Amino acid sequence: MREPERCLALIDTAEMLGTMSADSCNWLRGHIYRAGLTDYVRAEQYLRLVLDREGLSHTSDIYLTALSTYCTFSLTVREYARALEYATEGERLAHEAGNARFEAEFCGIAGSAIEHEHPGSGIEYLDRAIDLIRHQSDRQLLPKASYYMSEKTHILLERGQCAEAAATCRERLAFIGEMQQLGVDMFDGYFDIQYARTYARLALSLQRMGQTAEASRAAKEFAKTDFAKAINGKHDILHYYVLTDDRAQVMQLFHDIEDFYVSQGDTINNVFHTVLFAKAQWHRRHREWHEADEATVRAAVLKDSLSLRERNLQAAEFEVKFKTQEKEMALAKAEASSRIHLIIIISLIVLVVAGAITLWQILVSRKQLHQKNRELYDTVQQMLQKEENEREIARRDTHEGSLTPSQLLYRKACDLMREQKLFTDSSLNREKLARILGTNYLYISDAIRDCSGMTVGDFIDDQRILYAAQLLATTDEPVGIISDLSGFTSRSHFNTLFREKFKMTPTEYRKVAMEKARAAGLIPPSFLTLENVSIRKICTIRGPSTAKQLRQHCRHNYRGLLYLRCFQ
Repeated sequence: MREPERCLALIDTAEMLGTMSADSCNWLRGHIYRAGLTDYVRAEQYLRLVLDREGLSHTSDIYLTALSTYCTFSLTVREYARALEYATEGERLAHEAGNARFEAEFCGIAGSAIEHEHPGSGIEYLDRAIDLIRHQSDRQLLPKASYYMSEKTHILLERGQCAEAAATCRERLAFIGEMQQLGVDMFDGYFDIQYARTYARLALSLQRMGQTAEASRAAKEFAKTDFAKAINGKHDILHYYVLTDDRAQVMQLFHDIEDFYVSQGDTINNVFHTVLFAKAQWHRRHREWHEADEATVRAAVLKDSLSLRERNLQAAEFEVKFKTQEKEMALAKAEASSRIHLIIIISLIVLVVAGAITLWQILVSRKQLHQKNRELYDTVQQMLQKEENEREIARRDTHEGSLTPSQLLYRKACDLMREQKLFTDSSLNREKLARILGTNYLYISDAIRDCSGMTVGDFIDDQRILYAAQLLATTDEPVGIISDLSGFTSRSHFNTLFREKFKMTPTEYRKVAMEKARAAGLIPPSFLTLENVSIRKICTIRGPSTAKQLRQHCRHNYRGLLYLRCFQ
């Protein structure tokens, strides 16, 4: 991965052309940012895009590949608990999918992760990974088994199990020979490196066991490899020579390693610190106190430098995380604000729509009510006209000699009501009506009940309601004035009786009546057209200027002059 930026550009092109899926591109980007650019923040972002995508099967190769890379990434950033959690989950998914290759890989990662959490516990996972690979026909998986054997050897040496470590090294040497015979295609120098590192650990294990001759033969086999001349090879064999107490070899190795790091300008690293610490122990064991103190001081200074660099790296990571959190918080705040605005807009739209629907329903209801009122108005007018015609026919065809006293008295009361508008007197009652008719109130009560089925009070109120309906249809006076002019003392009582009689309010009745009048070409006068009602009474209700206004209006209105004569 010598040119990671170019690789990223090629990935972008492949995604744009559609030659690679978005998941594959995001996995590759995460891998490049982790291994090539060591940008762990962006590496995690791209890997999470694959792992968190909805609809992606968790048993697919791309998901398992991304999960394996994410586990390796977690090991790199020392998140061992997270690496173990995801590796265990990956092992389960791979086992369910019957994918032994990924199952072995996740077992190996789990072994490395758990070893950091619980030292000595990773061997079981590593053995399982090696066993899974051995039963596969894919030869390209064999190098992973060799790597897991190396990890197992390291763990056994750390635990002091030298015999098991030596057995594992011999097993690994035989396994490397099998890979060579099978023709496994690896990079140049791969097998040389594998042999060298295995011989170095075998020599150390045997030397710790006291098998000096066999350890020496293993060290000689190590020296035959090209890797023995490399700085990493010198690191690997150093511990063996320290253990053999070979002063010449140990001092030469210390000198070569130190010169290498000084020449590279990289003396602040854990490997060099380990070398200085081993050098200090070597001199202390040989009672070379001055050299031991010098190496100890250098190791202590180097450790402080490493700690400081570690703290700086952690501070940089925290700063990156803090800035990322700030951006996420700002983004979340913006999203929340946008969501609130969207909710407000939607609420307003819903309210407007609901208001429009409600208004439409009200208009429709009012239209329906108005249509119903018109029908009621027509029905009422027809009934009133029919009753009036029937009364006229009965009056014309019936002789007074054939009527009973009660019928004569009832007819006389009706005529007085129609001609003199007695009901406009709000104090009119049965006693007063009886006095006007020159009879006893009991007689008039019986006569009205026998002929109409109503009491005297109901009879008077019925006459008032009919008169009020006439005024509503022919004038534009307020309803309250009409109620007073009709003889009612209570507006609420008037409204109640009117609704019972006509099944609508006075205002609704007037609206229908005026609509009918306009349709017929008749416009109601703008003054009272009252017969046999004194102008003085109107002035009492409307104010002192009413009579003058009426007279002024009547000079220009023929119908007004006609009604004015009735007033006078």
